[in-house]
Amino acid sequence: MSEVAPKENDLPEGWQVLPIPKVLEKLPDGKVIHQGWSPRCHKEPSESDKDWGVLKTTAIQPGFFDQVHNKRLPETLEPRPRIEVNSGDLLLTCAGPRNRCGIPCLIRSTRSRLMMSGKMYRFRADEDVILSKYLEAYLLSAKAQFEIDRMKTGGNESGLNLTHERFKKLLIPVAPIEQQKRIVAKIEELFSHIDAGIEALKKAKQLRKQYRQSVLKAAVTGELTKEWRLTNKDKLEPASQLLERILKERRQKWEEQQLEQFKAKGKMPKDDKWKEKYKSALEPSDFNIGGVPKEWCIASLDQACELFVDSPHRTPKYTESGWPALRPRDVVNGQLKLETAAVVSDEEFETQTQRHIPKSGDIVYSRELSFGWGILVPANTTVCLSQGMCIFRSHNSISSDYFISVINGPLGRAQAESIAVGAAHPHLNLGDIKSYCVPIPPALEQEVIVSIVDEKLTAIKRLDEELEQQLVKAEKNKQSILASAFSGKITNG
Repeated sequence: MSEVAPKENDLPEGWQVLPIPKVLEKLPDGKVIHQGWSPRCHKEPSESDKDWGVLKTTAIQPGFFDQVHNKRLPETLEPRPRIEVNSGDLLLTCAGPRNRCGIPCLIRSTRSRLMMSGKMYRFRADEDVILSKYLEAYLLSAKAQFEIDRMKTGGNESGLNLTHERFKKLLIPVAPIEQQKRIVAKIEELFSHIDAGIEALKKAKQLRKQYRQSVLKAAVTGELTKEWRLTNKDKLEPASQLLERILKERRQKWEEQQLEQFKAKGKMPKDDKWKEKYKSALEPSDFNIGGVPKEWCIASLDQACELFVDSPHRTPKYTESGWPALRPRDVVNGQLKLETAAVVSDEEFETQTQRHIPKSGDIVYSRELSFGWGILVPANTTVCLSQGMCIFRSHNSISSDYFISVINGPLGRAQAESIAVGAAHPHLNLGDIKSYCVPIPPALEQEVIVSIVDEKLTAIKRLDEELEQQLVKAEKNKQSILASAFSGKITNG
């Protein structure tokens, strides 16, 4: 692979272009680049320098080092002080998904007893040739990132590598030291204004997130429709009567199905003892959800749903094209991510839908990993479930959209957290999910709640999209500053 980067004749007088090894300080063992070590560690982090920790790649963010992202080294393993990171080190991720391989950061400060993992490089700038902050800024630039991206190898977008030999061919535009100082100062000055704006945008996004949860909480406690309920109380049938009808209808349907089976066998029962086999829906759990309006009632998820189906307990064979097979990651935050969902063949689709084919209006719910999120299956969308999912369908007297407000709001999230089992592989048991407490409003009030929630969440989504556009614009402004900096245009002389 040929050396890549800016050409000297494109740069101001006095600048030079050097391969990255030429601008690096020799480390104690004579090398200029070190790679880390990936032992099997505890899952929890090392929280102080009393214990050694191995950095996770998430400790390296673009231009920012976060030391809390580490795993504690087992006491049975000897640490390797040679790869302990120190202030002044530059780190670069060298393995992982495309968007996470090649991320640089300068360690401005750190605690002791933290080692690199095998998925990162460590090197130090030769301060007689290049300033650490100047080198970090160039590695963050779109130009450097483009060249680094060309160096990555691997046949899978989720698992690429950046080898030593390829990385060493990266060329760096090096200004005279005094000019480097001015360039770094100007970058920091301009970035500080952009970063202040970015921080404000992120706080605004967080406030939107909190407001969204407040809306969902108000929806299922009756607060959202308090005034409406006062002016329409004469029109409301108590939800307890609605639930009573649902349970009566369920028992009647079961009895009809049993009688049909007796008829098919040609053997009718002599008495009503067979009715004793009926299994009542689960009662709500003891989860304390506080008071609800007197017109409402509390039901279990099982009582309110006419269908409850677990996914097959197997991971299907994924293919490059076919039918979407929803995984827990595809419904996080109640957002359906069909464009990134895994897909399965016709044969696998049939296997995964032996129990039930998800239909429009069904609620798909995650039971593992990023558990406790639900989405409505959209109209004209054919999907199946991967492992760790389940489906339920609310009774036709209870709005599915209202159900989503319960499940993805603070009430549903709290119940999911409370029943999760398994520290290494957290998951929700189907029986526990069925006993969730669900506040049920009168049918007419459900419609009003859904309308108000939809209006408010649509407005929040629109504002979030505007904030996201501003964040993208801020990042583009940073790249514009870096492009000017490393073409010699950001400062004079």
